[in-house]
Amino acid sequence: MLSILGGHYMCSANKFENLAKFLEPFLATILEYTLFDCGSSNDVTLRENVANTLMTLISCFPQTYQTLVDQMIQNQIQNRPEPGLGEELRKTFDALMADIPLNQAKLHRNLFKQRFETFVVELQGLVCLK
Repeated sequence: MLSILGGHYMCSANKFENLAKFLEPFLATILEYTLFDCGSSNDVTLRENVANTLMTLISCFPQTYQTLVDQMIQNQIQNRPEPGLGEELRKTFDALMADIPLNQAKLHRNLFKQRFETFVVELQGLVCLK
C-alpha cells in the first residue's frame, strides 16, 4: 500500500502534496524495522514488500533518508563505540543505493531488491553480532 501511494506521489508531487506528510514518517519506521527485525525473518514475501516500500520511500524522500541513516549510524556508534563500526555501517548503507536512480523503473527496483538482501545480511551482522 505504501509503495502504491508513494508511486502516486512521485508521479505528481504537487497534486499529492498532502500525501507526502502522511508517507514520510513511514520511512523511519521501515528503516528501523530493517535495522532490527527484517534479518530475523525468512519470509521472502515480507522481505520483498519491505524492499519495495523502502525503495519507494527513499525515492520520494532522499534527504530524509540520508538524515535518518546519519542518525542511525550515530546511535549505533554511541551505543557501541567500536573502531570502524561507523565506517562499515556507512559503507553498507551507501552500497544499497549506489548507482540506483531514484525512480520506479522495474530494472532499478529489481536491482534494489537484490542489494536489499545483501544489505539486510550485512546490517544484521554489524548491528547484532558485533
